Amino acid sequence: MNGIIKISIIVSIFICSLPCFYACDKNPTNSIVTTLDVTNITHTSASTGGTVAQDENGEVTSRGVCWGISDNPTISDNKTNDGSGAGTFISSITGLEDKTMYHVRAYATNNAGTAYGADIQFTTGSSTNKTLIIEGTNTINSNSGNWSGVNIPRDIPTTLTFRNNSITSVNNEGYMLQAGDESPLSENNNLDGEVITGNKFNWNGPDSPSIITHGLFIGYNKNSVIKYNYLNNVPYGIIFKSGTDEGVNMTFTSGGCAYNICKNGKFAGRVKGINGVKFYNNTFYSGDGKGWYLLLITGNMDRDIPSPSVGTRVFNNIFYSSIQIPMIKIESGCLTDFESDYNVYWCSDGEPVFAIDGVITTWAQWRARGYDAHSRIVNPEFINTIDFVPAARLDYGKNLGTEWQTGLSTSAIWTVGLSPTTANQNSNWQVGARLY
Repeated sequence: MNGIIKISIIVSIFICSLPCFYACDKNPTNSIVTTLDVTNITHTSASTGGTVAQDENGEVTSRGVCWGISDNPTISDNKTNDGSGAGTFISSITGLEDKTMYHVRAYATNNAGTAYGADIQFTTGSSTNKTLIIEGTNTINSNSGNWSGVNIPRDIPTTLTFRNNSITSVNNEGYMLQAGDESPLSENNNLDGEVITGNKFNWNGPDSPSIITHGLFIGYNKNSVIKYNYLNNVPYGIIFKSGTDEGVNMTFTSGGCAYNICKNGKFAGRVKGINGVKFYNNTFYSGDGKGWYLLLITGNMDRDIPSPSVGTRVFNNIFYSSIQIPMIKIESGCLTDFESDYNVYWCSDGEPVFAIDGVITTWAQWRARGYDAHSRIVNPEFINTIDFVPAARLDYGKNLGTEWQTGLSTSAIWTVGLSPTTANQNSNWQVGARLY
């Protein structure tokens, strides 16, 4: 009897000890805890979190993330405490050093111990964000060859304002203002949101079909604000560009091109592999008989996969040409989410024409596709072709909201260091860059 009792006691002790041995020997990593991706990374902070599944070892009493500069950080390192129980939680990590690689993983603690999710690495951004204001400069270039133009530094994220400057040049290729990149590079997006306003661009080079001078170039940056600029005889006018070899474009979610005047040149505006660009209340004029088109919208054919530029908006502009060139030339793939309306068109050599995939499209054919239903064929009767003030109000526009209500006044001039005078839309919205 005594032997049986002893054996029962020993067996009971062993059985009761099993949960403890199991919990102590169990490797909980990745079994009940998942680390979420790291997002919203700045130079001092980041967001992540985790998911805790129900576990047989008991109620989760604390959970969060832990981080450090070494692999597999633990709760002995830096940590957050984001509540208790199972489920998904979000964690904010603060107090980080800039340009530093960190390791982070989620954790959950219960009566069996602490389990961890997978180790995820991330690197904080740079704290060297800078503000750059270039204002009141007068640049004159006499180099007739390739000139890099006024080349904006963009090796680090920069809040750029380029305002009330003058650039005069004769270069036959290159740039006048280079405020972006030609291809995918590490410095892409470092000028996002740049403001380029009130500038005068004069190009005085010889006329030749081979001239490829870019005027106001914004490549591989988004949400730029391009307003109140005057481009005189610039071969390639205002250019927006992006796109990767994998066919991925950048997309504007704010900003745009508004209240600019472009006189002559091969084209006034260009969208090349970038989405969501707005053209509002510009005056695009080609009166020397040498233009190719006024606005060109395509994919970026420089890349392996030239993804179409979608979502372009064209409202309240004046398009004027002395010869029958396409007012808008666009690839069919770029017609996705494309909108054009409330514009004024005038061709002194006949009815306005357009082009889709290089095929000339008449005014009637263009409108039959649903474009420019409210637009007009009207001669703006500019008082002169220097100031481009219409002889009278052109009340054919659409109300585009307070962000876009301020345009150039009828008396605006471009003087280095001074902003052109402006006027607000009033009563019915007017088209073009100048407002009565």
